This record gives sequence, C-alpha cells and structure tokens, in this order.
Amino acid sequence: LAAFYAGDYSTSARLFMHAASINQGDAASRIHTAHALTALGRYDEAVKFLRRAVQLQPRFVMLPLDIRKDYGRSDDFEEHYARLQSAANGSPAGNNAQVLLGYYQLFTNKTAAAAKTLRAAAKHRPRDELVGRLIGAAVVPVYPTDQGAHK
Repeated sequence: LAAFYAGDYSTSARLFMHAASINQGDAASRIHTAHALTALGRYDEAVKFLRRAVQLQPRFVMLPLDIRKDYGRSDDFEEHYARLQSAANGSPAGNNAQVLLGYYQLFTNKTAAAAKTLRAAAKHRPRDELVGRLIGAAVVPVYPTDQGAHK
C-alpha cells in the first residue's frame, strides 16, 4: 500500500501479486493488485484479479470503499481513470475495460454511472458473475427511514 500511495504502481503490483500467491484465500491482495494493474493500464489482468477477489469474498462489493483513498496523488487517480474511461469507450462493448470502469465508478461514488456502464457490459456478458454482483451493488435500493417508528 505504501508503494501504491507513493505512486510506484509497478512495485505495488509486484508486491500485491506476491501476497496473492502466498495467501490463496486473500481477497484484499487481489483487489489491490487489480488497482495497481489498472494504474499500469493492464486492464485484462486487473479484471482477472478482481474476478478472483469477488469469488473469494463476494460481499466485498457492498462495502463502502473508495479507490481514491489509496492514492497519494489525486492527479494520478484522475489520469488513470481517464485512460480507463477512454479504453472502455474505445473498445467493443462488454470488454474488460468496460467492466473495470463500472467497478471504478461504483467505488468512487458514481453509482448511477456504474449501473449504466455495467448494464451495458451485461448485455454482452449475461452470465458473468462479476458483472452481476457489481450491478447488484450499484442498484441497491435505498429505503427512507421511518422517523416515527422508534418513539
């Protein structure tokens, strides 16, 4: 995490991959590997790690995480996000960059955009468990609280 925060995404990716290889049941190392690989523009590999993280810990997609908090340089995040968005929009629908973009939108509080992106990906990947779980997290219904119920 320190290497990632410092902007050393290559070292970060190697260290997280190593952690994942040591602990085959660790979802967190795979999530962080996906983030580091995304920073390096290696979207297909990033989705593989993200997919495995969701297999290991399916409920993590419901957590209130924000990818931007791991970045020590907010400009780096913006640059990586813009490149990912460009790759997703410039490739065939349903590609790994589009799935990753939906994930990044979900975990940067862009849930409406995430739902739209992921639904578009799902049209081309109807049985993709990762896409399905991400859509489920993006479209969780919000219920108003009943303020008078607990008097």
